[in-house]
Formats: sequence, C-alpha cells, structure tokens
Amino acid sequence: MSLRVLLSAFILMLTLTITSLAQVENMRVVAKLQDKAPDGSTIATLNQPSINNRSDVVFLTTDTSTPRLLITKNIFGTPKTEVLVQRGTNVVGLDNAKIFRMLSPKVNDNGDILFTGSVSNLPIDGGLFLFSQGQVKPVALVNAATPIGGVFTGDLALTNSFGLNNRGDVVFLTKRATTDILSAIFLVKDQVITKVVAEGETILDIGKIQFDSTTAPTINENGDVLFSAATQENPLISTVYLFSNGVIKKIVAPGDPSPQGGAFEQVSSPGRYLNNKGEILFIGKTGGKDGIYLFSPENNKITKLVADDDMSPDGGVFRSLSISLTPAHGRLTNKSSFVFRASTTKTFYGLFYYADGKVLKVVGRKDPTPLGGVFADEAVFNAAFLGSIISDNDEVIFEATIRGGSATKALIAWSTRLAALKITSAIYDNKIKILQIKAGSTSVDMKVEINGKINTQPIKLVSDTELSIKGNRKKLNLNKAVNTNKLVLISSTGVRSEIFTF
Repeated sequence: MSLRVLLSAFILMLTLTITSLAQVENMRVVAKLQDKAPDGSTIATLNQPSINNRSDVVFLTTDTSTPRLLITKNIFGTPKTEVLVQRGTNVVGLDNAKIFRMLSPKVNDNGDILFTGSVSNLPIDGGLFLFSQGQVKPVALVNAATPIGGVFTGDLALTNSFGLNNRGDVVFLTKRATTDILSAIFLVKDQVITKVVAEGETILDIGKIQFDSTTAPTINENGDVLFSAATQENPLISTVYLFSNGVIKKIVAPGDPSPQGGAFEQVSSPGRYLNNKGEILFIGKTGGKDGIYLFSPENNKITKLVADDDMSPDGGVFRSLSISLTPAHGRLTNKSSFVFRASTTKTFYGLFYYADGKVLKVVGRKDPTPLGGVFADEAVFNAAFLGSIISDNDEVIFEATIRGGSATKALIAWSTRLAALKITSAIYDNKIKILQIKAGSTSVDMKVEINGKINTQPIKLVSDTELSIKGNRKKLNLNKAVNTNKLVLISSTGVRSEIFTF
C-alpha cells in the first residue's frame, strides 16, 4: 500500500474522529438510569422526553414500582430536577381519585403538562389529564359523554395522539362508543370540548373521513389543527388536512404536483409539523423517492427541503427518508427548523437537524456517547409521541440506549450552542487555602483535575460561572511555582475543558 493511500486513510480516520468528538461536545446528559431522583429513589426506567422553549425537559421514570413524572429545568444552565406527579397524586374534582399510571407527557412554555393515564380507584379507567400550577385536573375522562353523542372509550386512557399549546388549548384523537366504535378528533378550549372531525363524517369537496395510522392531530398557538387522514372513497390514500376557523381544507394529497416534477405518490404529516406561521412540514414520495417538504400558507407554495439521494452531512447521501422513519416525534419550530430521522450511506440510522437550508447530524447508531461506549444498534432516539423533540432555540432532546458506557440508557440533549468548557481564571489564595476557578459555566457535579489528579476535596458552587475548593497545596495537588499547574474541568457528561495553566 502506497504512502499516499495510508496518509489519505489516516486523514479520513482523523476527520471522522474529530467529527464524532464534536458531536459528543454538543451533547449533555439530562438523566440516566441509576441516577437519584429528587425524592431519593433510584431511576430504573427512563423514557418519553419532551422539551419546551424554556429549555425544560419533562419525562417519565420509575423506581422498582412507582411511576413518576419529572421535569428538569434549565438543562443548559444549572439544571434542577423536580418530581411533579407520581402514583398516588390526587386528581382535583374526582372524589378519592389518585393517579395510577402516566403516559406520553407533553410540556408547554408555561410548564403545563398534558398526559394520559389511569386512576387508582378505577384502574381500568382514566383519561386525559393536565398538570398546571401544582395540581392535576381532568381534561376528558373515559365513559364521559362526548359532545357528539356516545361516550369516550377506554382508548382515551391509552392514546398518545394529543397536543397542547401555550394558551392551554388541547387537541386529541380517541374512540367513542355509540352503536358503533368510531374515532374522532376533539378540541378543548376554555374547558369546553368540541368536535374537530369525526370518522365517517362527510366533508364538502373531500368525502367521508376515515382515520388511519398517520392520523395524529397537533395544534398551534392560533388554534389551528393539523392532521392526516384518508377517506372512505380512498381508504389507502392519506391526505394532509388543516382545521382552521371551523373549516377543514386539504393541504396536499397524492396526485398533487410535486416541486420535484410529476405528482406526489404518498404524503403524510404525522407529527407536530404545524408552526405558528401556518407553515406545514410533510413527508412525500415522488418518483419512488422519499422527501421532506414545506408548505407555505402565504402563497400555497410547496418547497422540497431534503430528499433521498441528497448529500448528507456525514459525507454520504440520504436513504429512506420514509414516513416509518419519521413518525410523530418531530416538530416544526417557529424558525422553520426541525429534526428528522434518516439513514445514509454512512449512517445506518440517526437523527439530523435542518435549519436555514443546512443539515447537521445530531446522532447515529454506533457513534460515541457522552457516557462512554457507543449508541446501540437498536437505538431509535425517540421523544414523546407528539411531544416536542426540538425547541425554538434549536435544542434537541432524545432517549437513547447505550452499549459499553457508564449507563445503558439516558436522555440526551443536543445543541449547536454547546461547546467544550472554557476556564477563564484560576487563583490560589495561600492565606485562606482556597482555589477559585472561573469558567464559562460551572456546576457542583463537575470534576476538577489538577496536574493529572482528580480532586477529592468538596467543591463549592459560588455562581453559575465560579466554583471554589478549600484545601492546602498537598491536598489539592498544587505546585508552588507559577505557571506549572495544569487545570481541567470535566462536566457531568464527561466533556473535558481545554487545559488551563496557572
């Protein structure tokens, strides 16, 4: 093998290593298995994260038996985790009813959390609940009358197809029991439940609505509702619809012209892909190739953003941008950015971030993790179904399984705003025996490495950018000579700062 070939291979390996390290530096661990919850219990399960625009992440955990709904606030500053709801929490307005199980939490910017679940006095029953201002209140309950006749079935306690905006409006899909069992989408505004559309209902110029596996309604701040559905006339063809001001209109359907040329063969919008500007993101297939498209309400224009065979940021090309790879875990932000799942010729399966016409890789299977090891072959990088995987600040949250790391599962936050820790000053006061360290950000769970040795003395957090350690030079492993001490800060995720000499 020639020297040129060896040199090229080395440069490629070095480039891939640097890229992988850069990805890890953009990640922060929000929670991991075996962490201690604020109540002292050990986290045994961990899933279904959802992020809001205040950088708060809500997620579900259990210890050996007790489910809990937790929120970690300010995940990119000094995070604080709280237990909000757990098995045994009272439900306001329901005599003796206590929460038994929780599913699919979604959080808005006010810190309100919408979730489904069951209650302990009737474990098989339950419904849709809202946690707000420290209390859990029912939104809709199993066996309660619907506004269009019949009652809500037990499906309501298990559904994950629901959404919440910052005004407190709620949209949800569930079944209702009349003479038949049929599904419907309902809207809750000011505690009043109304119908958006019911299965079998005839819509002018559309036909009789029939829900399918991609029917997952979401709502924006204007109260508009986005959903995908078929019709009884064409039960195998999914169409994207928008409900606005009491009217349902078609956005895009198979057979409509594609900006790629020809017509769409398949379309769906199975996530939080409606932003406050009225833009709609959808998955479409044209010429046998999957793509992600943006509908703009200003001129009813459809633009292709990413498609199979486009160049990917890992040096390959995209493959399989299919509906099955991009289910209802996504969100279109108010900045028109989003995260999508894809495979490429270099990445078997991963998450990618789109903003301003550019695509960045977030994470892929077999990539290194902040906890050591690699993301497992079966990692799917989920967020809560119809929860928000991305904030308007372009912060991404996902759950991932890990192989060979210090934990087997974790909730990971990713942001282009994250960077390696940088120390700005370090001063040792010999009189009071205190080392003062200032950095871009600090936390009590940081490790401090002095001259190659991890500090074992207690760390005091002075502020978000300063910490101090008390001890004599021997205990701190400090040299007396100026500019002979090497200091490194190590974050809770294992990210090391640049070496600071003092």
